[in-house]
Amino acid sequence: MSSERFIKWFYGLGFIGAMTFLYYMMINV
Repeated sequence: MSSERFIKWFYGLGFIGAMTFLYYMMINV
């Protein structure tokens, strides 16, 4: 169980979520 790999995956998912949220907000303005 490598925590480094999990952290990279977690930050990657968070980044995608943030970009999707910003895109969603821009469309619904």
